[in-house]
Formats: sequence, C-alpha cells, structure tokens
Amino acid sequence: MLALTHALLSTTLTALVTGKAEPMVLAIAACASQLPDIDITTSYVGRIFFPIARVLELRFPHRTITHSFLGTAIVAVLGLPILFYSSVWYQALVLGFAFGWLGDTFTKSGAAAFYPGRARLVIPRNVDYRLATGSPAEYGVMVVLVIAFVIVININSSGGITYNFTQLVGHTQGAAQTYLEQRDNYLVFAKVKGHHLITGKPIEGRFEVIDREGEQLVLKTDQGLLKTGEHLEPSSIKTQKGARVEVETLTLNLLQESPEEVLLSVADQMSSRTYVFGELEVEYAEDLVLPKPAQSYATIRASTGVGVNSVTLSNASPAAVGKLLGDYDCTGTLLIRIVKVINE
Repeated sequence: MLALTHALLSTTLTALVTGKAEPMVLAIAACASQLPDIDITTSYVGRIFFPIARVLELRFPHRTITHSFLGTAIVAVLGLPILFYSSVWYQALVLGFAFGWLGDTFTKSGAAAFYPGRARLVIPRNVDYRLATGSPAEYGVMVVLVIAFVIVININSSGGITYNFTQLVGHTQGAAQTYLEQRDNYLVFAKVKGHHLITGKPIEGRFEVIDREGEQLVLKTDQGLLKTGEHLEPSSIKTQKGARVEVETLTLNLLQESPEEVLLSVADQMSSRTYVFGELEVEYAEDLVLPKPAQSYATIRASTGVGVNSVTLSNASPAAVGKLLGDYDCTGTLLIRIVKVINE
C-alpha cells in the first residue's frame, strides 16, 4: 500500500473516531501512519530513521512486529509522555499508527497482526479482491478516501456527528449536551419552537442559553428566564454557536456579611453576563419576602425557618442579589460565573 493511501486512511479514520479536525491532530495521524514501515530501509520513514530501520529489518521480517497489536501497544507506551500534554494528540498517534498497518491487511500479503504468532491477517479471503500496491484499484480507494476525508472534516468542523444528529432531531437532551461541551468557549443560543407550559402561548425565537440543569436548559427570553420542561415545552430546539468567550469563576465566602457589599468588592471583574450561585443563611429575616414567579425561572428561592432563612441562588444577577439581600447579614458561599465575550 502506498504511503499516501496509508496517510489518507489514518487521517480519515482518526478524525472520525476523535471527532476532531485540527491540523495538528491530522498531521500526527498522517505521520504515525508511516511508522509501521520503519521495519524496512527502503520506505520513506525507513530512510529517515535509517539506523532504527536497519536494526528492525535485520531482526524482524517485513510486516510483523510493526504491523501488529503488540507493536501498537509498544507505541502506546512509548507515546505516554504526549498524553500529559494533549490526550487528543496521543489518540492521534496511537490511532494513526494502528490504522496505518491495518490498511496493509487489505493487501495481497496481509500483516502479522497477532505477532509473535505466525498467522497473517488478510482481508478479504478472496485473493482476487485484495489490493496490489500501486494498482488502479488502490487509486480508486484513494479517491473514495479523499471523498470520505472531506465529508468527515466538514462534519467535525460543524460540531461533529453527535452535534449534527441532535440538530437534525431537535431534542432537548442533545441540545443540553451540546451546551455543556461548548459553554466554556462560546456563547450558545437555542433556536426554539414550542409553547409556554402555564399560559399555553406559543414561543418561537432564538434565545441565549445561560445554564443547564440536568437534561434541561435555562434560556434568557423576553419573558424572563425560562427553563425547558418547567416553563417551556419545546417541540424543536436546535443550538447555535455564538461568539467566543472567556469564563471565570470566583468563590466568595460570607460570614455574617451583606451579599451586596461582598459582590461590590469584585464588581470590577464582572461582565454583563455574571451569574451568582450558592446557599446562604440569612439572619433575622422573618420579614424577607422573595418573589415566586409562577411563569418564569426563580433565580433566588428561600425556605423560611425560625430566625434564619435558607436561600438558594441559581443564575441570579448581582443586581437582584443586592436588591433583595443587601440589607441582611448572610453566611455561606457564593459561586460567581463570569462570562466575557472576547473583543466585545
């Protein structure tokens, strides 16, 4: 099998398995696909690494140890340092090597996949359908691989197979998974068709997704925050990737302090997309009344006790926290999620 065929096969299958389209990942897979032929000095990689190739050529027959699962395991072990730098690069190395020699199992002589066993793996059994190196059939395979490569790279560049499938189906569970994967790098929007579960009014539009709770999404709409499955029943929901973002999280511990004052101390780090989470105990707050919106998402919820209120904050704005709890001393922990659009 020609070196180009090895490279096309390995890069296409590696991209398919990893779901990646980055040039470095593809380059590593392409280079790794040539490594199995390091057992002969006449190959491209054998000429580059001639001393190693010469030793292997004298010790092992062609397409034995370097074209086997044992050889793949050795490469996986030797490549472990790469894993500490990038797991995807490591996957590309191992997969590129494995797919490289697996391609040779479709040639007339096959490969000793189970080395040190002597049996050779040859696919298919009928010798007339096996590939001869440089034959018209191999060039036909190249054309098919080029087409497959273009298709896979386009799918990966647009979000991957899972993303494209969930977009086609328009299901909330898939949209929630997509949001989870993209939220730390991009704004995520949801194109929704559905109706309000309480009012029954139709809802249709493109809304920013600000959080995921279980398999449901919290959306920022002109009716306030709405949670799918609780306020909004979508018949179709498809995610769209927005601008790139940087996400920062802050943890603030309060001990009988005003949440408003604590939040003001870090106001210079906040953005227009700042969300407050946490659990607070509010002292002597029998008169504390928090809104309980029936038709939208409650960002601040409280259960009244004797002398103390336990308050839960979820996706609350700093302004809302300050307005409702600014006059009370609170104890607990706040988690601040700050989303900043790059170059905004």
